[in-house]
Amino acid sequence: DLLGTNAENMIKAVQDGAVTLYFNNSAKLATVTGGVNVTGELEADSLDIDGVAQIDGALTVGVDDTGYDVKFFGATASRYLLWDESADSLLFSDNAKLILGQLGNDLQLYHDTSNSYIKDSGAGHLYISGSQVNLRGSNDTLMFNGVEDGAVTLYHNANAKIATASTGVTITGEATATGFTGTL
Repeated sequence: DLLGTNAENMIKAVQDGAVTLYFNNSAKLATVTGGVNVTGELEADSLDIDGVAQIDGALTVGVDDTGYDVKFFGATASRYLLWDESADSLLFSDNAKLILGQLGNDLQLYHDTSNSYIKDSGAGHLYISGSQVNLRGSNDTLMFNGVEDGAVTLYHNANAKIATASTGVTITGEATATGFTGTL
C-alpha cells in the first residue's frame, strides 16, 4: 500500500489481485478479473474500443448548441447514417434505409443513386392521413390535392383537370375515352 503524507490511501495492491488507485481517499480506478472499474467521470483525449461497448446510462454527445457529428457505419461499404450537427439533420447515405416495422421490411424509406422510394411491403395498407393532402412535383408544382370531407383534384402542369364534388366530377378541358356507358 502507498499512503499519502496524511495517511490517506493513494494506491492499494493485493498480490495476484486487484490494484486500486485513490483520489482524496476515494477509490477511483480498480483492476478486476474482467478488466478495470472506474468510479466517477473518465476524461480522455481519445478512446479506441476494439470490442463490445455497453452503455447503461444516457449517452450525450456535446452540449446544446455545441454538438458534434456522429456517424454510424453499416456492413456494406459507403452505407452509413450521419447526424450532421451543423445542419441539425439526420442524413442517410445512398441505399441506407430507414426501416419501420416489427423487425422486418414493413415500411422502407430510402434513396438509391437515382431514385427515392417509400416502399410498403408489410401486411395491411399504406395510409397517408391529413386534413389536406398534397402531392407535389420536384419543382413544387401541385399534382394532387385532397381535402378532408371535400374535393379531390388532379392536376396537369399545375392546372386542375379533374375535381370531385358532392354531385360528381368536374373535368376542365377535353375528356377523351375509348368507350362510354351510361346516360347523358
